[in-house]
Parts: sequence; C-alpha cells; structure tokens
Amino acid sequence: MTVRTHSQLAEYYDMHNAYVQQLHAANGMLEHYYSQTLPSLLEELQEIYTDLSQTVSESIFSASSLLSTKAREQADHYENICTTSRAVNSKADLANFIRTLTPDKAPPPVTHHPFTQPIIENESLQMEASHVLRDELVIDQLCQMSFPSKHEALREEISNLESQIRQLHESLDSMQRLQHRYEYSR
Repeated sequence: MTVRTHSQLAEYYDMHNAYVQQLHAANGMLEHYYSQTLPSLLEELQEIYTDLSQTVSESIFSASSLLSTKAREQADHYENICTTSRAVNSKADLANFIRTLTPDKAPPPVTHHPFTQPIIENESLQMEASHVLRDELVIDQLCQMSFPSKHEALREEISNLESQIRQLHESLDSMQRLQHRYEYSR
C-alpha cells in the first residue's frame, strides 16, 4: 500500500467533496426540475394548448357557420330559380308572344286633317278661278321638277316597307314552326 501524505490526502478529500457537491447539485437540479420546473412548464403548455385549441376551434366554428349560412342562402336562391324554371309554360309564353305580334284588336280610328285654303291677305293677289287651290295636286311646269325625285323617294320607301313586311312574315312563320316542333317534341 502506498502511504499518502497529508497534502495528498487533503487534495483527495477536496476532490471527493467537489464531486459530492456536484453530485448533490445535479441531483438537486434534477429534483427541482421534475418537482417544480417541469410541472410548471406542463401547466403553462396545457393553458397555451387549451387557449390555442379554443381559439382555433372557435375560428373554425365561426368560418364553417358563416359558410353554412351562405350555402343555405345560395341553396334557397337556387331553389327559387328551380321553382321559377319549373313554373315556365313555354307553350303559353310562345302563344302570348305570337299574339303580341298579331294584334286581334281593330286599329284605332285614323283622324284626317281637312284641307284648308290659304288665306290671301292682299286683294290684289286674288287669283282667277282656275288658279284657286283645292284638295288636289297641282301639276304644272313650274313644280314638275320636284315630282320625279319625290316619286322615286316614295318608290324606295314602298320597297323598304315591302321588305320589312316580308321579314316580319318570315319571322312569324319561323316562330309558328318552332312552336309546332316544340309541341310535337313534348
């Protein structure tokens, strides 16, 4: 066996004491950690989780409630559209449309304006009986220059009106054929 000197033994005890102090400190820290720090942290985490969970849950509930309300409103809107669509009677609609194109009522009476002779204020301008104007056209060399152009304009207007009448008849015939096809397809 080796004999230790007093200074070596003191150093040995100091190291032993340092080790024991470190061991007690580490064990004390572990005990403090598991008995106080960890439960406190877990309690704080539980509170944070509970608050966060409630906040997220309320947010999801609020958003889903809002979307659910909008979906119900949209469903009601589309249900109204469906109800309106089912109520459409195409035969009656087409018949009413065609009736508006060919009115059954007699046209209102046409009012005619009577011819009024011009008033001559100056007696010196009195005309002979052959020059008195009546409710008829005056054909004279002085005014014949305007008749050809008026006559041509009237012919163009007649042509345009006849074209429009043909188009309206074709539209009416087409609508009637469409109505008959629709009635046979049902």
